[in-house]
Amino acid sequence: LVLAFSMFVAAMQLRGVLSGVSFKLAGTRTTLNVTFGDLFEEQGSILVPVNHYYDHVLEGPGRPVAPVSRNSVHGTLVEKLGGGEKFKDAIAPELDTLPEENVVDVIEDRAPHPTREFALGTCVSLPRTKLDAGDDGAVHLVAVAKTEHETFRANSTLPELVGALARGLETIALRDSENRLLVPLIGSGFGKTKLDDEHLLDVIVATIAEVHSRREVRNAEVTIVLMPK
Repeated sequence: LVLAFSMFVAAMQLRGVLSGVSFKLAGTRTTLNVTFGDLFEEQGSILVPVNHYYDHVLEGPGRPVAPVSRNSVHGTLVEKLGGGEKFKDAIAPELDTLPEENVVDVIEDRAPHPTREFALGTCVSLPRTKLDAGDDGAVHLVAVAKTEHETFRANSTLPELVGALARGLETIALRDSENRLLVPLIGSGFGKTKLDDEHLLDVIVATIAEVHSRREVRNAEVTIVLMPK
């Protein structure tokens, strides 16, 4: 009986951890949730971190060194849209409509293409129906990391990451009428910072709170989805 009771208590504690936490961000109208799961299975708009070229070429057997890791949220989105070329075709019209000041540089001899380098924090949006006809909301692609030309290794300092995330969140708050946003743990793999996941989560929560405290966001719900690595 003691063993059975101990197992029951442990199971309930595990269930509580896996179900996540939810709280109101002080000084905002925003409810923030932290949960475990699959970002693309949750309902709402999705923030997808990408590199500042909005690359589309995935690493794999034919190209072991490539700009986009298949294990990243960016790579998962590329595959869900049907591959690199379809991803490129989907976002090209959105990138072309951005103001000129969003383009930092053009590297003509960069291989593989694209060649335009966008400012960190640049955000382009696609309707989520491009992933699944039954899904509402949008997919917001935010440039949060730089990538090296030869190794394609993504990198981002903490100030760059915070600034890019804040700028992207501002754009989303103004653009997205859904007001239900899903956010991955940005900076833990893609454009990895030197922070551990716990402190990185603190930084992301603080950035969301700061942006939402100075933007008119009504009944917003932000869910940070912690995905298995």
